[in-house]
Amino acid sequence: MPMRIPAPARTRRLWDLALASAVIVATLVCGGLTAWAAASLTTNLVALSAIPLACGSLAVTACAIAASRALSWGGIGLRPTGLVALPWGFASAAAVCSFLVLTVLAAGVGEYRPIDPEAIRFDWRGWRAGGVALLTVGAFGEELFARGLALQFLARALGAPAAVAVTSVAFGLLHGGNPGVTALAQWNTGLFGAAFALAVLWRRSLWLAVGLHLGWNLTQVGLGVNTSGITMRLTDLSLALEGPVWVTGGDYGFEGGLLATGALLGLVAVLRYLPVGESAPMLWERAARGPAHAGRAGGCGSGGDTSGGARAGAVDSSAEG
Repeated sequence: MPMRIPAPARTRRLWDLALASAVIVATLVCGGLTAWAAASLTTNLVALSAIPLACGSLAVTACAIAASRALSWGGIGLRPTGLVALPWGFASAAAVCSFLVLTVLAAGVGEYRPIDPEAIRFDWRGWRAGGVALLTVGAFGEELFARGLALQFLARALGAPAAVAVTSVAFGLLHGGNPGVTALAQWNTGLFGAAFALAVLWRRSLWLAVGLHLGWNLTQVGLGVNTSGITMRLTDLSLALEGPVWVTGGDYGFEGGLLATGALLGLVAVLRYLPVGESAPMLWERAARGPAHAGRAGGCGSGGDTSGGARAGAVDSSAEG
């Protein structure tokens, strides 16, 4: 006989699903308004997507945290003491990407060729600092949007595995219209989303996910590899991936081939060993453990988050009573 979920628990799950939806919609609305306002200042499509999404995500997250005693920056993995995880994530993803470049060059299925200016969609060679800044803002904005409050509410409503699956599938589908995309490319892109989500839920660090995302994208662009089918260049390097597309990724970049699948699995395997600094129970964990555990666990990190854990327990208690 199937187990029936008590009415209060069902109500809480539906409420968390509604909150996740509200965060997503509010972020898209704020981002859209920001993009509309900025359209008169620039025609750069990267700037008009990365900056508005980051601004919208920050605004919605900050307002939610200010409005609710149950929420905190530490509860979504952005504790200041955890910032050490960002460079570790960046270095790990950069090392994996560099290894793939060396692998295709050694195997003869990759070749550096002169840049074709007509083929470059975003050329930042004359404005490298700006290109790096946009990639950084883009990685932070995407992670805060996809792996911030929305992921926490989904994990609390559906459980962590289901939340990882839902956000990863969405991440892969969002790249469905990119140039050169294949079914394998979408699968791999979804796997990257899963790795970033695991960094948040498993290691309790959104900083780690931002570092991984930025390290992968920036290294690809710097070494002349297409990123999710988009040609962006910071240097005069341009790597052509040859051989079977399902192996190397072809024009889509590494994410379109099995080489990246294997490298990504290796990256996930080392996630647990990367330093992430002090961590605190996340929003979804506090609800799952109950108010008593939440109050005690809040003191595991630095003193600045202890009150946040206690407050979360008090709110959870009132919500479930």
